Amino acid sequence: MSDQRAIQGLWRVMSLVSRGEPVLSATTHYQFDGNRVKAINPARVDGGAWATFELDEAAWPRRFTMTAEGAGRDGVPVQRVDRWLYDLNGDTLRLCWPNVFGRYPDLISDVVHGVWVLVRDAGSPPQTKQSAGKAPIDDAALGRLTWDDNFDLWDATIALPPASNVGVQIDLGTDQDDAAAIVTGRAFVDWLRAHEPEARAYAASLMLDGYNSDWGDDEQLTPAAFAERLTLEEIAVGSDGDATLYYNDGDLFGGHVVIVSLDANRTFTDANIAG
Repeated sequence: MSDQRAIQGLWRVMSLVSRGEPVLSATTHYQFDGNRVKAINPARVDGGAWATFELDEAAWPRRFTMTAEGAGRDGVPVQRVDRWLYDLNGDTLRLCWPNVFGRYPDLISDVVHGVWVLVRDAGSPPQTKQSAGKAPIDDAALGRLTWDDNFDLWDATIALPPASNVGVQIDLGTDQDDAAAIVTGRAFVDWLRAHEPEARAYAASLMLDGYNSDWGDDEQLTPAAFAERLTLEEIAVGSDGDATLYYNDGDLFGGHVVIVSLDANRTFTDANIAG
């Protein structure tokens, strides 16, 4: 029997180890159907999205290539290709992903790379979150808001010069209805339109010395030049009015995201990098 045929069906996650350390994951199962595969997270609507996969049984170690497609914020299709290894032995399946994205691992190892260990599951797929069925809302200030069932928040895209496509995510929280949450988000965005340059200046005040000493090589930036390199990409508004701003770093920090945090009083509280 070919591996393509043997791999079909439902597999339960037994362990996940990366570089010698156990890893927590919300994924409970993998399901294979023809040339499709889904990593099932019960907290996601329908357990998540399907991807396609290909097995290279002639390669050694054997290769598992998974391709996922989606739409970016600007509507342009986005494709992600994961290049893994696999080992299929009866009712046990191991999937190995690399320590460097985009390359096939050189061997199946949970010390050098990361490894999922799965066992065949003869039962049914787990019950998963279902869509709330909320219709989009058109707002004069925020444009069209769509409900993200996976994260329980409202999502919009706005222009906030100099950036043209800025994502806005509005958290509903536990004690707000949709209308109240959108009012909170709208109020913050209205405020930010007048004060966004202050956020970049605040980031420069906290991060410039570190950049000039550790990241800039021979380039020494002024606060204004540092702030000019940052481009706002995402706004996350909390249910109590606090917010987090996510900036493209303009290659200041090797592609890391610059994050600026504000409290509910619109006081800047932190600026750092992530990713």
